[in-house]
Amino acid sequence: MEASYGMVSSTMSPTESGLEEQLRQSQKLEAVGRLAGGIAHDFNNLLTVVNGYSRHLLDKVTSDHSVHAGLTAIHEAGQRAASLVRQLLAFSRGQTSQPVVLNLREVILQNENLLRQLLAEQIHLAILCQPDLAAIRADRSQIEQVLMNLVVNARDAMPQGGWLKIQACNLELSERRIGIGCDLQPGRYVRVSVADTGMA
Repeated sequence: MEASYGMVSSTMSPTESGLEEQLRQSQKLEAVGRLAGGIAHDFNNLLTVVNGYSRHLLDKVTSDHSVHAGLTAIHEAGQRAASLVRQLLAFSRGQTSQPVVLNLREVILQNENLLRQLLAEQIHLAILCQPDLAAIRADRSQIEQVLMNLVVNARDAMPQGGWLKIQACNLELSERRIGIGCDLQPGRYVRVSVADTGMA
């Protein structure tokens, strides 16, 4: 059997080709956004039930009840999940972040149990937050997502186990300390650092 091969020359300019590719990417993002929005909307309805009933049950039991700790964990996980759903909905609608004033120490500590669950048993997590950590203005969902991403990356870099340390402290930056070529302005900041003993 003979096979014949032909070559077709394109009259499309590089600029037109680039615009066509940008259009395809834009259409893909739009489709992903619609899909994410639909899933997030349905998931949010389920979370409303979970969070509502867990809150109702928590109001019915005393803090020393045997199921109180478990209900609290369920409710807190549901609240964090709802926060992530809001982030998905914001993405699907093309919304920007919604920064609010928050205590980063509280955000980290409230996510500690979830972060530990993301890690293998042989990985030890240490969280060191300055007690008088200054308030910051940020999108809580984005902060939580960054923390989870960093923890997952650290876990994957330590298949044999190791140490993961999350630190948060106040930081005063002067012009001299910032140095040349940095976009930061002198002033008060809160620094979060994540370090692990994994492979580079």
